Amino acid sequence: MLDYLIGKIEEIEKDYIVLDVSDKGYRIFMSNNSISDLDPELDFNKIYTEMVVREDSITLFGFSQKNERDLYRMLITVSGIGPRIAIGILSGLRPETIIDSIANADSKMLMTAPGVGKKTAERMILELKDKVSSIGYIKSPTIKKDNSRINEAFEALQTLGYTKYEVEKAVKNTDLENLSVEDIIRTALKMLSK
Repeated sequence: MLDYLIGKIEEIEKDYIVLDVSDKGYRIFMSNNSISDLDPELDFNKIYTEMVVREDSITLFGFSQKNERDLYRMLITVSGIGPRIAIGILSGLRPETIIDSIANADSKMLMTAPGVGKKTAERMILELKDKVSSIGYIKSPTIKKDNSRINEAFEALQTLGYTKYEVEKAVKNTDLENLSVEDIIRTALKMLSK
């Protein structure tokens, strides 16, 4: 089984990407949220994967974060939710929204995701309410779009092969507003090397 793949994104389509890994193109189905986390300009994007083997096909599903993959694995344990529907749910709602909605029994919010009706939402809450607390989802820090120093530092770190999520996680408790580009990079690298 593949745990993750690292490569260059060759194509981005509506619900999948093609990742070039050592001159082999892997079609990986992903949620819109995961696809938007990727940087097609980088030579090294890390995609966490889940392989689904069926009688007539082998399909790869990909995630920009391990926690999203953990949530996907929980979703497909719910009766009536297969891999494609789970990816659709993850495309329609952010993972932290799904977790909060299940934990707070908010079936109306879950019903806004594609493929989720009232019965499916209620089943998700019933079957996953006690399990979602085990997913330690980390919300990304709020970064102002106009802060070019922070964006420049993040781009440099992504060029080194780190994902956007890994960088954000590393500096989540750091006040970045008053640091230089070099200091942001140093701080992030120190945290990433732990």
